[in-house]
Amino acid sequence: MGSLEVWPLLDELPTLPVTAIDRDPERARDLEAVRLGGIERLTACKMDATWLKFDSDCFGVVTLLEVLEHVREVGRGVAEAARVARRFNGSQLLPDVVQGVPFINGQRADRAAA
Repeated sequence: MGSLEVWPLLDELPTLPVTAIDRDPERARDLEAVRLGGIERLTACKMDATWLKFDSDCFGVVTLLEVLEHVREVGRGVAEAARVARRFNGSQLLPDVVQGVPFINGQRADRAAA
């Protein structure tokens, strides 16, 4: 989860299928345009991290990169990520936790424009 952090995955792991979600419709459309432009292993979805429209246990690895600081219900977002991550056979849940950073108007306070 976290559409802005998908590029390193695509660059470093050229055969890995990647599913990226973003609640921002423009970002989701941009990701879909990348897929249509030739990166067919990228799947883009517009959805919220707290309500994932995926089956349980459907991903081997779930990342939460630059996501949790934008989620008002952090526990629900982590629970949803854990739900869609496979529980056995080496699956991983990899959160990028930023503690102590206030959330203001959908942006981290340390990144919000003055």
